[in-house]
Amino acid sequence: MSKHDSFIKELKELDVTVFDEREVTLNSGMIYGVIDDLGSIKRTARKLIERNHSLVSPTNIPGAIIGGNMSQSFRLRDPSWPLSKYMRGVSITLFHKEKGAIAEDAKVGDIFIVHDVQVTKNGQFNMSLTTNKYTKSSKWCYLDAETLQPRVTPHMALELNDKDIAVAKVLKAWSMPTPPKIIHPSTPSNIIHPPTSSIPPTTSSIPPTPSNNIPPTPSNNIPPTPTNAPPTPSKYSPAFKTTEEMEIKKFCGYVGKVVACQLQKSNLLQLILTDYTPNKFPMAEFYQSQDLIPSELLVQASLWDENATAGHDIEKGDYVELHNAQVKRSKLGYMELAVRGDRTFGQKTPKVKKIENVHDDARVKRIMQREDAFWKEVMPPMLEEDNLVDTHNVHTVVGGSASIFTLEQILNDDQIDKEYTVHAAVLDVKPRNLRSWIKKWCPKCEWIEEPDADHCSQCRQSIHEYSLMSAFLLQDSHSRRMQLQVYGEDAKAMFPSLIPIRPEEDYLIALKDLIDRILSVNPEKPELYLNIGVKSYMTIANNRQFRLRATAFHFD
Repeated sequence: MSKHDSFIKELKELDVTVFDEREVTLNSGMIYGVIDDLGSIKRTARKLIERNHSLVSPTNIPGAIIGGNMSQSFRLRDPSWPLSKYMRGVSITLFHKEKGAIAEDAKVGDIFIVHDVQVTKNGQFNMSLTTNKYTKSSKWCYLDAETLQPRVTPHMALELNDKDIAVAKVLKAWSMPTPPKIIHPSTPSNIIHPPTSSIPPTTSSIPPTPSNNIPPTPSNNIPPTPTNAPPTPSKYSPAFKTTEEMEIKKFCGYVGKVVACQLQKSNLLQLILTDYTPNKFPMAEFYQSQDLIPSELLVQASLWDENATAGHDIEKGDYVELHNAQVKRSKLGYMELAVRGDRTFGQKTPKVKKIENVHDDARVKRIMQREDAFWKEVMPPMLEEDNLVDTHNVHTVVGGSASIFTLEQILNDDQIDKEYTVHAAVLDVKPRNLRSWIKKWCPKCEWIEEPDADHCSQCRQSIHEYSLMSAFLLQDSHSRRMQLQVYGEDAKAMFPSLIPIRPEEDYLIALKDLIDRILSVNPEKPELYLNIGVKSYMTIANNRQFRLRATAFHFD
């Protein structure tokens, strides 16, 4: 008997009909399953006719949903359908007139229970769930996958009975991953490495120290273990892995540097971490580091519940140690870490710790070595010593009266739409292909289009003006770095000698000459730095970023 068969047997003993054995119709039915592929909560824009794969709340019009109701779609599985979510599962859409009937904090893996539904089976794998025509109402409940506690839904009260709880326990035992066996780390052969060829290997061995040169000690005279050595891998504390060595659906320990941190809500602290090894499934299209660290070297870590509280003093630049973190794929497809529970069962040690003595920790030293190698690799060729100038051939004029700030002060300030001025050098520009800087610009709605566009896709107004769209990497006298977005009206005016902007060859040649002169300013001489206007803003993804403001570059 397989693992899945044994769980199916337990469910049948509880008088549960599994998905694969549903009859054609079943009135006053109950549905039990594990949530897979969870969608967001949405508001329906218009009247929708009842359709397949729908679990529908009662309305005044039979078989219809009135526009303005809330909805959420997801997929359910049980032990009878253990295959990939794209192969089998029951697709469901919940509808209700109140948003409070749908759990905002529901997660993939939660147990979902529905009472009083009519079930219709269509084809081999599809199943439709609709409101029971006799009771006129369906009720549901989400149970947290870890604690089996109901999620808060003020407008959907389902009183769970003993059978519901017993079934939930079986589904939890079936769906929860088994702690992995400890194996020696291996480097996957299909990883595409970013341009960091000079980064030292990511082995788990500690670099030689004077103590490593001591002759072997007899087995009956074992030397004491160093106080800062990592704990011995065990069932409750899996081996530490680099980002490169992680495997999806496995558990591991992790040490990384904090690139960004944000408290999303009272029980969720999200960290962006790096150990300067490549991520097999990066969040390339969803996150951009202010320090210009490529997303291929970043990994997101979500600290839940007590861990969010314990990590309140974690700041950008800290090094943290995570224990028993689960490696998973997010809904957007990138790899992330999830840390739940404040103590490791069986050891009573914290799962999240900030490393205080960073210079005494061999794992942190290896991260620092890879970081140094990374920045040496990515420094632009224009910054080679022979190409640098030590004279004032570039100066700027910044509008407004904003005071001079350091990059550290700007990055640590939480204010949005605030104007700053920074004294810094431009280390690099992106993209390197200057032709791709030129965009069409809509002054009415501040939207950017490709150069061949005739109309703005947002307001439909005709557009004829060009602007520039790029990014600068800034560095101040404290060696702090920040990425600065360049676009819009400020980008149009930053080179007074090159107005108007046009997608022609002579313009691109002149633009390249000005960019080369900006990049030739010696970053080792702060007296040559430029005053640059900066403005903070919030992106659609709720990330605080920075853009160029009111800065004109002049050349002697």
